[in-house]
Amino acid sequence: MTELPPTEQTSKFPPRKLIFIILGILLAVVIFNIDSPLQDFSWTDVDGNTQSFGSRPAFAAGIGLLMAFLWITEAIPIHYTALLPLLLFPIFGVFGESFIQSNWTALKPYLNSFNFLFLGGMGIAAAMQQWNLHRRIALKILSLLGTRPSKILLGMILATGFISMWISNTATAAMMLPIGLAIITQIEHQTGGKRLDYFGGALMLAIAYGANVGGMGSKIGTGPNVVFCSQVSDHLGRDITFLEFFKIGLPFMVVFLPLIWLVLWIFGRRDAPQEDMGASVIRKQLADLGKMKLGERIVATVFVLTCVSWMFSSGIHYLTQDLFTEPMQQIGLTFKSKHIEAWAAILAFLSLMVIRVKRSPEEASTVPTLKLTQLKVIPWSTLILLGGGFSLAAGIKASGLSYWLGDGMATLKDYPPMVQFLGITTLTIFFGAIASNVATTQVMMVILIGAGMQDGMALMGAAALAASCDFMLPAGTPPNAIVFGSGYLTVPRMASTGFVLNVVAAILLGLWGYFGIRAVL
Repeated sequence: MTELPPTEQTSKFPPRKLIFIILGILLAVVIFNIDSPLQDFSWTDVDGNTQSFGSRPAFAAGIGLLMAFLWITEAIPIHYTALLPLLLFPIFGVFGESFIQSNWTALKPYLNSFNFLFLGGMGIAAAMQQWNLHRRIALKILSLLGTRPSKILLGMILATGFISMWISNTATAAMMLPIGLAIITQIEHQTGGKRLDYFGGALMLAIAYGANVGGMGSKIGTGPNVVFCSQVSDHLGRDITFLEFFKIGLPFMVVFLPLIWLVLWIFGRRDAPQEDMGASVIRKQLADLGKMKLGERIVATVFVLTCVSWMFSSGIHYLTQDLFTEPMQQIGLTFKSKHIEAWAAILAFLSLMVIRVKRSPEEASTVPTLKLTQLKVIPWSTLILLGGGFSLAAGIKASGLSYWLGDGMATLKDYPPMVQFLGITTLTIFFGAIASNVATTQVMMVILIGAGMQDGMALMGAAALAASCDFMLPAGTPPNAIVFGSGYLTVPRMASTGFVLNVVAAILLGLWGYFGIRAVL
């Protein structure tokens, strides 16, 4: 075994990260102590009622900036940063409650029903991966769309986008990468071994961008969607159903994916072959999968039934409200359709763990349709990240900081609605290049809630979709990073292509927010 250099063996925590941690703590301490309006903040509502928050907004701001700084620099894993509200909010009295009560108030957001919805959805995704159902769907889509290079590129984008609507963007990109590499390797072999840098790079970007944008299509497709729906439910009292979110995210996804194909084809056709290619790879991979196994059929059935329950959650809520409203009120919760969606997801998750099938007709033993060992593919850290963001948002609101931030953002009220939408989408997209899309969404949701603008809910929806639209940098999203490791991309090439798509996305989302999301919400 090759010995690592001494510095790599012993330096598991680079000094640069320690410096970032110290700087983040110093930043928080400065915010805690600097003389500012946050030290003695009061807010008057439209009815003339005044509420005094004391120095709690300063503490919330300091903790929030510390978390944002650590998220941006990734000085510690981002899900570790997401645990800070559990420790710091009770210590500094951000919620204005007793220490014991503050601990529970800080913990509750980690148990948000949207986290259970996300967990259930990821459990279904894990079962799909266990039985290779996701791979079969992707290969079927590719085979149906044709095998000319331009169609392969389109098929890769559409297949990745569809899969990403239902499983995490990261898992989708990781699953599609080997398929993409196999296709480009086969094409290079058929063209005499010449390396196709442009077409290969376009195919890799199709996977990353398809995963990013595909996640925007459904309520559980990506973290920002979950954050948006949760904040609207918790702070604005509006329950956005699965079907309503389809009306928000799916039209933009359907319009934007072909635009991505057009931009990537302009880039990739420089060295793309003219004849049909890659068909043999797709046929071979489908043949290797064989006929659909019983496990695949069960997972597909559970998935479809769960999707149906998600789409008709508002109707199920209406039919069951007499049964569940009172029990939910007894534990301090208001029964909403979001609970139906979460229960359906968890029921599907548990059902897949309980149902057992034979791996093949020849075998006598059975296995669960979702094995315990398969749970390792669930992005548990994302659940913690979501909970930490929800807890941070709750602290910012309870401390009064959201009102102060909203007053600052309220200057946008003086501009026409179209300018507001274009400004918010542009700011969110380019801020998302240096911070995780979930963290970016959490910050934007809190600011927009506090601003109290007329189209605030629609602006929040536009911002949530915009958070998934960073196409420029490898570190912008996990799918970007995954495909960057393929060797077909350079940072300048990704940045130049991604900048064009960032600008197009900001404009289109601004227009869609103004004309489309406002009509839905």
